[in-house]
Amino acid sequence: MSAGRRLTAASAADVVVPLVLAALGVLGFATAFGGWGYLLAGLGGLAVGAGAGLLGRRLPLLPAVLVGVLAYFAFGSALAMPDAALWLVVPTPETLAGLVLGAVWGWADLVTLRAPVEAPAYLTVVPYVAGWLVGLVTALLATRWLPGRSTAPRRALLLVGPVLLLLAAVLVGTQDSVHGALRGTLFAAVALVWLGWRRRDPSAPDAATDAAGSRRLARSRLTGGVVLVTGAIVAGALAATALVPAQPDRVVVRDEVVPPFDPLEFASPLAGFRAYTKDLAETPLFTVDGLREGESVRLASLDSYDGRLWNAAGPEDTAGVGGFALVGSELPEPALGTFAADAHEVQVEIGAYDDSWLPAVAAPGLVVLEGAIADRTEDLRYDPASATAVLIGGVDEGDRYRLTVRSPVLPDDEELVDVPVASVPLPPVESVPDVLVARADQYVGDEVSPIDQLRAIETGLRTEGFLSHGLASDAVASRAGHGADRMVDLFTRSQMVGDEEQYASAMALMARQLGYPARVVMGFAPEVGSDAASIEVTGADVTAWVEVPFDGIGWVPFFPTPDDTDVPQEQTPGPPLSRSRRCGSPRAPRSGTRTC
Repeated sequence: MSAGRRLTAASAADVVVPLVLAALGVLGFATAFGGWGYLLAGLGGLAVGAGAGLLGRRLPLLPAVLVGVLAYFAFGSALAMPDAALWLVVPTPETLAGLVLGAVWGWADLVTLRAPVEAPAYLTVVPYVAGWLVGLVTALLATRWLPGRSTAPRRALLLVGPVLLLLAAVLVGTQDSVHGALRGTLFAAVALVWLGWRRRDPSAPDAATDAAGSRRLARSRLTGGVVLVTGAIVAGALAATALVPAQPDRVVVRDEVVPPFDPLEFASPLAGFRAYTKDLAETPLFTVDGLREGESVRLASLDSYDGRLWNAAGPEDTAGVGGFALVGSELPEPALGTFAADAHEVQVEIGAYDDSWLPAVAAPGLVVLEGAIADRTEDLRYDPASATAVLIGGVDEGDRYRLTVRSPVLPDDEELVDVPVASVPLPPVESVPDVLVARADQYVGDEVSPIDQLRAIETGLRTEGFLSHGLASDAVASRAGHGADRMVDLFTRSQMVGDEEQYASAMALMARQLGYPARVVMGFAPEVGSDAASIEVTGADVTAWVEVPFDGIGWVPFFPTPDDTDVPQEQTPGPPLSRSRRCGSPRAPRSGTRTC
């Protein structure tokens, strides 16, 4: 086509129809993104690309492409990253960098992060750059290459971009579909009608040159195309109903990609338990505002045991069932659990605490990083299944953040008697000592229901054991650690002596041997009064407990650590404990009511 060729109605139609089809493809990104930002970015990208292509149709090819690139950066800030743009529309260095990063790395991030994705901010550049590229190429082909030599195969090439966009939205999305069958049917119908209408008929030259004949030919083409498409849709629908399963599996890339974040790269917080009780007992670790009576601060949920340490399960053990992911400020709610209707805000300001495991409360629904870490949302990883958050790089003194939380609602034990333990896939535990298994059988005795068996183990440990952090002021020495050798030592010495690290580990392993998916939770249990506004948490507040999930209820906590610190010099085994002596208030506060 010459540089001065004008835009004809046919060329305009060749641009508009593929753009409409591409818009159907953009809708498919809905499952990967939260909110409507992706739609503005995708549709805006189509408009920007097509507009640049039409403006540059009179220019040589390279300057025309340059116009498209300039338009990409000029409008990208407002369409793809408005929150980071000046006055929502003016590009800034952050948005310009995001437009480059999103175009290059956004696709990889999109398939490795948990959907719906909300961060990093440049992820919305993915639908924007896809729409922009399809719009630009379509406009340039329709106005520069197709006129004068339009044939059916050449026109069909204009559908390549919309088809690729449709497939890309499916591949980076999830197993859910946004009216996939309807969008696919509309795509096919519009494409077939357009191709039929634009088909040249070389056997009717007179009709092509005669105005009346041209109109009759156009109506004939349109009618024939509609009839053809209608028949194809009906036949396809009948065939799909008979041959396609009700819920076919979709091929999505994110299901085949292992998330790059691995919590095993971080030291298990339970391994450093004694550092809090020995070296940081009086040191202010962080300050919490808004903590309610009965609530504890969670640090990490640990569900993997290799005979040496309890750890958070790695990506190979959580593939398809959870795991840590970059989620943005809005955190997904756990699939298991019942929570209070009213949410409240908790504010945390870091003191001497400097680890990567982020102190949190209950199951937070929103986390807002403030101050020096306000721009580190991309470092935040969260696992909703374990309600555990990690800030890569850790925190420093003065860092602060806000949480919006809802406390779990737990029933009395009487209501749990007939409730089975929930089926939650956890990695298997390894190297469990035989003495621990035998003691679990001894504690359980004739108890039948899961809640009674677990309470029996909890009470057996609390009543037979003694508490010691291994401090110089303790009555007897207590070795740190929770590996298999420490578990053997706990049950073979004349007195059972240890602290939350050992007792929580022992109960969790006992529960796992009974077939219950137990996990160890490490956190802090400061004293919370009814009118407490600001609480200073120190190392002395560190604690650990056990959680086991119940069907329709959620994770129920157990506190097996004894309160008694007066270890006798000699301990004579007594008769088995009666049911009435298996009661005791837990050291750490928890939501819900316990009844023995």
